[in-house]
Amino acid sequence: MNLNIILIFVFSLLFVTISQSLPVKQITPSLFTVDDAGENKLTVTVPWDGTGNDDNQNLVSRLSCFPPEAITVANSPQNHVFSDRKASFELTVLKKDTTVTCVSDIKLDTTDPVVEKFLLSFDFQT
Repeated sequence: MNLNIILIFVFSLLFVTISQSLPVKQITPSLFTVDDAGENKLTVTVPWDGTGNDDNQNLVSRLSCFPPEAITVANSPQNHVFSDRKASFELTVLKKDTTVTCVSDIKLDTTDPVVEKFLLSFDFQT
């Protein structure tokens, strides 16, 4: 009798756990590119991919670059949908021959308790 009660409890717990599992949503960054866009202008493109995300899922992308006296970012933050799969940022070079560090932040714009987000940091020479 006790074994039956224990088995019923274990199977009930297993059923409740499986039925309430959360779907996995993941954003995966891809390789970024820095392209020359004219005199003292650069374009940084940060692509992403992922799993479990609706193509219409809203997300927010930001790019910050340092030192601010060497470079500025014109169009950050940006609002996208997941299916855009990339964000392009326009940079203005203020000082040549300087090592610049940029940090890209892309996260799902959602009210879910666990928000998927990634940070990507990269350096380049102006």
